[in-house]
Amino acid sequence: MSKESPLNTLPPAREPASTDPEAAKDQYSLDEMMKALREKERAKDEEGEVVTRSDGSVARKVKRRRRRSDQPEKASPEKEKKNLLFKVTMVACLFFALFLVGFFIILSHNSKSHREGLEKTASEWTGAEVDLQAYKRLPFSLNAKALQLTWPESSYLRELSFSKIDGDANFTSFLGARLGGLQIGGATGKLVTGMPRVKGTVGHSFEEADFPFTFDQYYCQALDVIFGESTQLGLRGVSASLRHIPNEGNQLTIDQGTMMLEGWKPFPISSGLMRFRDGVIDLKSLSLDPPESDDTLLTSSLKLSGLIPLKRGEKVRLKAETAQFSLSGLIGERLARFFSGAVIESHGEILYTMGEDELDEVVIRFSADQVRLSNLPFLGHLAELFPDRQLEELKFGSGLTGSAITGVLRVRPEGIAIENIEMAQKGNLRFRGGIVISKAGNIGGKVALSINRVFFASNELLANSPLLRGTESTGYVKVDFRLGGTLAKPSDTFASELGIGRRLPGLNKPQSGAFEDLWDELGTPDLLESPGE
Repeated sequence: MSKESPLNTLPPAREPASTDPEAAKDQYSLDEMMKALREKERAKDEEGEVVTRSDGSVARKVKRRRRRSDQPEKASPEKEKKNLLFKVTMVACLFFALFLVGFFIILSHNSKSHREGLEKTASEWTGAEVDLQAYKRLPFSLNAKALQLTWPESSYLRELSFSKIDGDANFTSFLGARLGGLQIGGATGKLVTGMPRVKGTVGHSFEEADFPFTFDQYYCQALDVIFGESTQLGLRGVSASLRHIPNEGNQLTIDQGTMMLEGWKPFPISSGLMRFRDGVIDLKSLSLDPPESDDTLLTSSLKLSGLIPLKRGEKVRLKAETAQFSLSGLIGERLARFFSGAVIESHGEILYTMGEDELDEVVIRFSADQVRLSNLPFLGHLAELFPDRQLEELKFGSGLTGSAITGVLRVRPEGIAIENIEMAQKGNLRFRGGIVISKAGNIGGKVALSINRVFFASNELLANSPLLRGTESTGYVKVDFRLGGTLAKPSDTFASELGIGRRLPGLNKPQSGAFEDLWDELGTPDLLESPGE
């Protein structure tokens, strides 16, 4: 039997596809199976579950369908553009509304009614009539052309004015908060004080939390201060700043400027600190530099301190002290015509009665290491008698006991004096005495001048003077004489006491009794010790 070729072999015939539905299900893909399950679950949820209520009725409980995802529906570009335009419009409207509100707020704070409201508030606080001119307010600053406060006669303050006012203002005051900021002040100002003429209450006493204004500092770059009707004392061009210190009251700090005191050259102000509380000014310190035109190169200050009660008739005692100060700056212009030099130290008191226009008394004890005496007539007589000794102007170093030169400065309304000053020019002269100058310019004084007896013995006019008797043991001839005349034309009795007055052409005798009358007029007969051993 022959074999058939593989090429001639036919494939077996395929069986027809089965028409059985169950067989078709076996051929579903995985995705189709998952879809079928979901549809079946959804159909079940829609049909719900049959439940029986408590009353016996039957109901179908259907579950709520959930979203497959929380992802929001993606907006179209046109919708996004509309949303952006809406947002921009709302923001623009908001800013415009805020601008309008701010504009009207600023406008209201610059109105006449608002300025008058500030004047009324300030008036209630201070008790003064207030005039605020050309007031302008911006969100973080304010300024005005001028401010004038005038108090009634029941106040210690008479007048206070400022010009070119500028300040920092907090923005919250636009929203109803108290007006305040870091500082407010003026370029120039003037303060006039005085004792009350009538009784009465001025202004209101506020606690700190109730202050109508809350500026941290009030200042003036150049403030002039006038004390009462008197021109005896005043401050000029002072840089001053006032602030409230919790539990301490108001504090005033000053520097620069000058203190004007009648009869003295202007004192430059180095610094000052005072506090106001319960009707008392506590002058912590006021430091004054020597007058600028002085011939000394010293840098220390005259310091004043003490309590000043603001009540008529009360006595004020201010402490005054210096170290390394100018003598002419300390004693004033009148006495400085005759005395100048350098003070080692000084200490004393300034006495004053509240309500008076003049000081009661100033008493300052001082010691100096050098003093120059000039412009008194007896110096010309000494130069004429002893031409080779250069005595036209006397320069003293140490006192009679070898210590520093000592003396007392006394100032009263009637005049000014240097008392009990002791000076020595070793081997030549000793000076002891005092001088007083009245307010009218009249001069009085006593001097005990001790001169080296060799000067007398070698002088033809004085060789036989009775003053030489008994001087061999001491080595000095003592001449007691008086001072008189006026500031314009001082005089003394020096030549008369020597017994050679007619032979000295430079002699200018004082009027009879001028010294005693002047001293009695000043009411200080015991302030200058009588010259003697």
